[in-house]
Amino acid sequence: MNKKFMIHSAPGAGGMFLTSVFAKIMGVTIDTKISNIGDCHDFGNGIWNSSLIANIFDKESKEMKLTYHPELKICWTHVVSNRFIENHPNVQVLQIAAGPAEYRDITRLAVKKAWPNLWTQEEYNKWVSPNYPSYSRSNIAESELICNDLINDLAVTQTESWFKQYECINYSHVIDFQTVMGINNKNLLDEVKNITGGQITNDLRAFVDEYQQVNKKLYFS
Repeated sequence: MNKKFMIHSAPGAGGMFLTSVFAKIMGVTIDTKISNIGDCHDFGNGIWNSSLIANIFDKESKEMKLTYHPELKICWTHVVSNRFIENHPNVQVLQIAAGPAEYRDITRLAVKKAWPNLWTQEEYNKWVSPNYPSYSRSNIAESELICNDLINDLAVTQTESWFKQYECINYSHVIDFQTVMGINNKNLLDEVKNITGGQITNDLRAFVDEYQQVNKKLYFS
């Protein structure tokens, strides 16, 4: 398969999972597992060190920057531009799309899955209020107050802003967030097969079913 794809997603929207689905149907080796919190990063531990990730956080500018590697058949990023798309006509860029009704759900997944790995004493100090419990690495899992404060803020400052920033991008394809999560009447594998032309295996069906079932049980039931 000579096609190349880039998955573009907001934090929490399932970008690494969808990238894994594309990789598996395209015969690209990717070592991801599904964790007990429904995460799908390397070994399911939330560490963003996959060789298929095409962005990096620039500490000087404090911004995420695109780091595309042309040898990759499939990659995933939080950032993209129309200039990149124009300069790489052989790469089909796909967005995990969502509307305002899904922004809070996407943010909740980002907070529940990613933020426990980002939660440091320094980060706690930025958010702390008089009613917060003392700092702990497990604050987000254990404190509904802290978790809800993060979700309420980031639903606007992160998720809504992300979708507004990229609303004019000329995507080749879009797949709905609800389809990725398996919470609408569309079949994710059918959509991926139509886009890639690849074949669906039983192992891939099992992988998708496991991810969707874990996430539906934890976050959408």
